[in-house]
Amino acid sequence: MLLAALGLASALAVGSLGQALAEAETHFARRAEAAHGATADRAPVQASIAAYRRALGLDPGSAVARVGLLRALFFRGGFCGESDAARKQTFEEAKQLAADSIERLELKLRGDPARRLDALRRVPEAAALYFWAGVSWGQWSLDHKLASAWQGAASKIRDYAETAIALDPNYEQGSPFLLLGRLHADSPKLPFVTGFVSRKKALESLRHALEISPQNTIAQYFLAGAILDYEPNNRDEAIRLLQACAHAAPRPDYRVEDLHYAELAQRRLR
Repeated sequence: MLLAALGLASALAVGSLGQALAEAETHFARRAEAAHGATADRAPVQASIAAYRRALGLDPGSAVARVGLLRALFFRGGFCGESDAARKQTFEEAKQLAADSIERLELKLRGDPARRLDALRRVPEAAALYFWAGVSWGQWSLDHKLASAWQGAASKIRDYAETAIALDPNYEQGSPFLLLGRLHADSPKLPFVTGFVSRKKALESLRHALEISPQNTIAQYFLAGAILDYEPNNRDEAIRLLQACAHAAPRPDYRVEDLHYAELAQRRLR
């Protein structure tokens, strides 16, 4: 009887986890509903975050729940019109979750460093986890420049982006290349901190992202910015990219995101 009861409890827990994850995904898919242009209504993504937190409570080791929560926090902080204080709190939570998630994953990989990538390829969601961890550290760093330097955020973001590229360069339409490109484009060169930063690498990475997804407004916008900053002789190319971004029809799955970058492109063109 006891074993049967334990088996039933385990089955219910698995079912509850699946239900929480399905609920979270459903709410996240509705994130553009009731949006005001490029500013999303907070309710759908907040419901998604709550469901992902519930899933993590049921299974703290769930990589799916961790990836989903990092992604949902990024959307809330970037596209829901949060105040500066609320946005900082959102990305503080995301950064802490990212740090814990990568630490948990790396603990499972103790062994021959040369076989690290082979081991990671056998871990579902590994590419997504490294990518969203890098994004979370990057967003947190924007509001904590001194602390991010002391904590080695730039090196972490580089390593996470390069790991995601090695695992799945096409993830989220080439987004690992976008992450790496933005790091090399936007980071100041500081001795002993970001001496590895390369503007050439920035342009190469952002061009890779655009090659993978030519309609990606994020790739268009950030490549255009990098060209204007570091390849001024190719200004005409940058303007064409900004015009394409500014007038792009929003993709159904990225409606708020595309409208956001279209507004930024229109502003920069002006």
